[in-house]
Amino acid sequence: MKVSAIILGAGFGKRIGGRIPKQFLKLKDKSLLEILIDEFKKEKRIYEIIVTVPERYLNRFKNRGKVKFIKGGVLRQDSVFLAGKLIKKESDYVLIHDASRPFLNYKMIKYFIDNLKGEDALIFGRPAIDTLKFVKENFILRTVSRKNIWYAETPQGFKRKIFMRMLEVLEKSKKEFTDDSEIAEHLGVKVKILKTPDLNFKITFKEDIKLIKLL
Repeated sequence: MKVSAIILGAGFGKRIGGRIPKQFLKLKDKSLLEILIDEFKKEKRIYEIIVTVPERYLNRFKNRGKVKFIKGGVLRQDSVFLAGKLIKKESDYVLIHDASRPFLNYKMIKYFIDNLKGEDALIFGRPAIDTLKFVKENFILRTVSRKNIWYAETPQGFKRKIFMRMLEVLEKSKKEFTDDSEIAEHLGVKVKILKTPDLNFKITFKEDIKLIKLL
């Protein structure tokens, strides 16, 4: 089983603010992105890792071994498309992960790939546990049932032939997709969801940075 991994690290995180993109923030002596890449490199079934970064940061990185850095696109899906065009034909699966979820570790990656084998599409996620409200102009209109509601996370993995069809959709469609599994859904692919076994939160707001410093 050969897996191509795409790590999306080209975003600037407008909601979090600051001059440095969140994936380049340091934890001890390494950036969050570098720590994440190291975890992916430990998994032997991943034989290539394509990392998208902002153009102005590209010269900070050198292609080494199975890791290749490329300039990302304007939108998340643009980066997926650019990286996807470079994956090798020998791949059985393509795995996509957001660099804004830097706490994914080797054990979680291994667990995900173990479960990916034999599936058309698989994503990490977790059941909604908070009460959900439908809101308009800061006022609650109604409470939404959380039954059967899950929060989608990454990584998200797809059989290579399905992923190539997803790239065709991105090339032709003007729609902005919120994640990769939505593209697969658009194609009628059944996407399986697997409960995330450990901490995998997304760095989105300034408060999240404070939490990182405590870890």
